Amino acid sequence: MYAMLGLVSASWKRNWPRNRFHVGDVWWYLGLGREETPDRPHPSIRLWADSDGGAVGFAWLDGPGSGDVLVHPDHRQRGIEEEILAWLEERHRIEAAPDGGESTLETGSYGDPYWKSLLVSNGFRRDDSVDGWPLYWRSLDALEPSAPPEGFVVREVAGEHEATARTMVQREAFANLDFDMPGRPAGRRAPPAERAEIERRTRIYRNIMRLQGYRRELDIVAETANGDLAACCTCWLDEDNLVGEFEPVGCHPDFRQRGLTRSAMFEAMRRLRSLGAEAAVVSTHPLNTPAKALYKSCGFELVFLDPLYRKTFAG
Repeated sequence: MYAMLGLVSASWKRNWPRNRFHVGDVWWYLGLGREETPDRPHPSIRLWADSDGGAVGFAWLDGPGSGDVLVHPDHRQRGIEEEILAWLEERHRIEAAPDGGESTLETGSYGDPYWKSLLVSNGFRRDDSVDGWPLYWRSLDALEPSAPPEGFVVREVAGEHEATARTMVQREAFANLDFDMPGRPAGRRAPPAERAEIERRTRIYRNIMRLQGYRRELDIVAETANGDLAACCTCWLDEDNLVGEFEPVGCHPDFRQRGLTRSAMFEAMRRLRSLGAEAAVVSTHPLNTPAKALYKSCGFELVFLDPLYRKTFAG
């Protein structure tokens, strides 16, 4: 994990916004995907190192269908990309094999002409159904007031005893999306979580709260007068680059369109600024129109749009 964090931060300094990865992505997704400690080896992540042992690249298969790649700017076009792509395809085949049949692997082009040409020459094709994966940025110099509506309070998570409430408001936000996804019936509410799911999510979130990169003062929630959590956002700070990342951001479907998430984000940005951050970034799914509108209303500007490339494999 720490090798990945150093590589991401160093690459951000050299190559953002085309870098696309923030240290928050490492903290959040490694923590989210493991019930055990995220320091243990991850079978779907591989690191490449230089002769001195320093990390210069990684490949990360997030489930069988989505691969993320990062190569340090100083080590591009030296054969690492070819090794990374071969590993991604092989790992994809291993993870997709139990399902049988046809499978698809997706990855970004990262604004890198060489990586793009390598993808195309190996059978990947651009997904023209979406513009690409968006990255939004804003300065923290001037933050306008954004108070929550009457009857709600915006505050930080109180501690690990709120792990269940915090993870479940996020679950409801993402299980009941307000935009259409391919293969997902529009407007359909997800069934209530069963006890086993709640317990698992609580264990995972408690582990996230124990990560070195987690700051409770940057884990913000909107609370109703009855004490229920209605919206949430978490920020991760890259202290070397003085930039924070929002990951995740969500609102319970019963409380949308009230300005709660916007108020939570502004509170988080004020706290980021107090910690020395100069800017904040956030990303979202290419089809998530409501989230894009929210981020623009919070003063974020689109700074990078990363086209997606897909390859289909026979079963």
